[in-house]
Amino acid sequence: MKVIINARIITGKELIENGKIFIEKDKIISTNKNKKIPQGSEIIDAKGNTVLPGFIEGHTHLTSFPGLLDFKGHIYQNLKGVDKLQKFLYWGTTTVANVGGCSENVILKKLIDEGNLKFCSKLLVGGMMNPTGGHIRGKNADGPWEVRKVVRELISEGVDFIKTSATGGFMWAHEGLGNRDYTYEELSALVDEVHSKGKIVCVHAHANPGLEIAIESGCDVILHGVLIDEKGLEKIKKKGVYYMPTLHITSEKVYKNSSIPEFMREKMKKVNPHHRKSVGIAYKMGVKIAIGTDGGPGDIMNEIYELVKSGIKPIDAIIFATKVNSEIFGISDKVGTIEVGKKADLLIVKGDPLKNIDVLLDNKNILLVMKDGEVFKAETDYKIHLNI
Repeated sequence: MKVIINARIITGKELIENGKIFIEKDKIISTNKNKKIPQGSEIIDAKGNTVLPGFIEGHTHLTSFPGLLDFKGHIYQNLKGVDKLQKFLYWGTTTVANVGGCSENVILKKLIDEGNLKFCSKLLVGGMMNPTGGHIRGKNADGPWEVRKVVRELISEGVDFIKTSATGGFMWAHEGLGNRDYTYEELSALVDEVHSKGKIVCVHAHANPGLEIAIESGCDVILHGVLIDEKGLEKIKKKGVYYMPTLHITSEKVYKNSSIPEFMREKMKKVNPHHRKSVGIAYKMGVKIAIGTDGGPGDIMNEIYELVKSGIKPIDAIIFATKVNSEIFGISDKVGTIEVGKKADLLIVKGDPLKNIDVLLDNKNILLVMKDGEVFKAETDYKIHLNI
């Protein structure tokens, strides 16, 4: 048994000071601070630092667009994906949702779940589909019936959710943020078919008219929404839809990166203020906010930082990246909070991120990362607890 002591615990629901976490094999069996520690237990002393649930990255492209890959490309991308998943775990992100997914990623997920690939974050696979010439490049499908066919194919291959697009984006020079992708008829058919299989739809949408189509057609998670207005936010709230703003992609960290094309940098910089203002308004309105980055390993820390700068309380930003994301992807019975019966996916962070959210931006402040009860990353005195 492992027991974490002297911990400030953000469970994903509440804050516990000077708490204990009892872990048996891969699960949390108690958070009762008054419980006696069994003799022979491995004691992990948090020393007053903060314990958080493992973060859940709600939006990343672990592999390249599947529609651009041949069979060799899929092999190459999945092997690169293993390296990325190991780096995600090193940053305390214990679960990753690949929104650019396909059947080849389902094989990767299975190998991780079976324990054949070590030191990787858990993987969720979003089957990617799009209209011809759309913003993303997954499986092409045009018209309501072809859309339904591709949904059936992807879900039968074992994907966890469906990712699609309703508008243009930053990536291609020829398209604008307001360019419409799927029509209302097509997207409604897609949503209906996905929901009939018990899955959810995450939709890339930046501006009207596509953004409004995405909301009205019943998509479950609106991604980005960099030009969303109060009217759109009101519709999201009324529908009970989740808003995953991915502030990371319009942050200075990204648009000041000289490795991306100038046209992308200019578009990102231009919408930066509106994007953040909209997120602040959404939070005050009570819109359900989730966390994804459209970035890579460690970028979830920048996303949390950007959300806090936009007016969101640090504890809420952390809850969005843990408990809320677990609920969206239907895994809240296993992960997302620190409570009895859940998997022991957690990290110990130096200091108190509720007082200084900046601590999350430095990987050295992530003192320990545990997944399924095993310690895969440890700094300083915590190295004695490594299970590698």
